[in-house]
Amino acid sequence: MAFDRALFGSKVRRLRKIRELSIEELADEMGLAPSRLDELETGRTAPTGDEVLILAAVFQEDFRFFISGDIAAPVEEAELLYRMHGEEFSKADRYALQEFLYLCRSAEELATLLGRATSPRFVAPQPEVATYGRSRRTAMRRATADGRAAAEAVRRELALADNAVAADIFELGRRLGVHIFRRKLGNSSKVSGLFLQHPTAGPCVLVNHSEDLYRQRFSAAHELGHAIMDRGRGVVVSLESDRDALIERRANAFAAALLIPARVAATLPVDGSSADAEILKWAEKLQVNVFTLCLSLAEARKMTFAEARDKGRSLRLPRDTKRDPELLRGSGTRLGARRESALRRGLSHHYVSMVFDALEQRMITTARAAEVLLVTPLEVREMALAFGRVA
Repeated sequence: MAFDRALFGSKVRRLRKIRELSIEELADEMGLAPSRLDELETGRTAPTGDEVLILAAVFQEDFRFFISGDIAAPVEEAELLYRMHGEEFSKADRYALQEFLYLCRSAEELATLLGRATSPRFVAPQPEVATYGRSRRTAMRRATADGRAAAEAVRRELALADNAVAADIFELGRRLGVHIFRRKLGNSSKVSGLFLQHPTAGPCVLVNHSEDLYRQRFSAAHELGHAIMDRGRGVVVSLESDRDALIERRANAFAAALLIPARVAATLPVDGSSADAEILKWAEKLQVNVFTLCLSLAEARKMTFAEARDKGRSLRLPRDTKRDPELLRGSGTRLGARRESALRRGLSHHYVSMVFDALEQRMITTARAAEVLLVTPLEVREMALAFGRVA
């Protein structure tokens, strides 16, 4: 089959526009003259092999995507995402999302190579919130009830005791067959997380690593709720401004019930003069923000909702008491700093372990390991050391 220059050019142009890059900006990233890139985009000339590989590296796509019509890429999903919420993402955020999509696909490929790929373990999805009726109060109550019911079903699916705490919500989500990545977004980003149904990797979740650790845990649980209850939508972006939307209310109820089992909330000793100290103690133990815990306590009728709001605003856990389950010891060392930097870019211990498992079993080359770790081949050994592996 002859190479289709017009199709190639349209793919480059679509990806460039998704990133909001000008011809000059992309040409600069590629080390080309803008006139040469314009020739490629308009199909007036065919690319060299090196140019295809450079494009694949810049956009973090399989090089075969550019030269074949048979390789799937999440272009449609990305375009849908930006049509719905494009104004919420800066250029830097779009680059972060591009890496997220690449990591999703890479995680699925690694899991398949290692024989660890699993079908999502989802309970039946909930109905569309549009069917909840016209009464706002009734719809909100139903959204809350459905979110809790879905969380309870997930806990049963994972054989969690009704008083078991989800200590590592990120790993729990992966057990459900969801690819979860925590990636730093811009400091001005209003996005706490998103769910996306990737065309080849399946359900994927991004959590904004810029936020407080316990907020990240809640966001991960919240996005899992979307993956289970709203997967028919394809893409859901969670914004602070949308917190009163029905699907957000339902996902919030799901997250709270998953992180704070109803039996636990109903039995916490938060009465009397020691109430504030007990709330802080249990918020730390459950690894949730005080406000989230207080709302659960109000749902369990351990306090009024007015009291929950007041305590949620006035009580704070010190940041240094919060321990990240995805970081190993030694965070103050150079290798610890490398590990933390990797996590901010989406490289969880779970994902990195898959990379080195595949490398040790000679399923991938060092060059490929570098690609999926988002580093140069010379940096692979340092990554291995940072994560307690051998390269």
